[in-house]
Amino acid sequence: MILFGAPFWKDQNWDVSEYVIEEDFVTNLGKLANIYFYYSMDDEVVPHSQFKLYQKLMPKAHWRVLSGIDHSYHGAIQNMVIDILRMTTKRKDENSDF
Repeated sequence: MILFGAPFWKDQNWDVSEYVIEEDFVTNLGKLANIYFYYSMDDEVVPHSQFKLYQKLMPKAHWRVLSGIDHSYHGAIQNMVIDILRMTTKRKDENSDF
């Protein structure tokens, strides 16, 4: 799973009751083998403090901290492709009979 500029919906400073996540969501998300979080220091929508909350909850995830990219994350597509290729290569290696 690859997430770009993901808001932490449990942040009490955001009034987003329509987006509140289930209590066990983060726990279940942490069970995935490959989670990549992308965050840009220039994200004008999601504050850095919310990115830090995810880092605290899921220390085994892969963290990509970027700069010079806005919340659209169009400038991070090349990085995302590289991570997808890494994930698929790992999966092929793990399923190999050799």
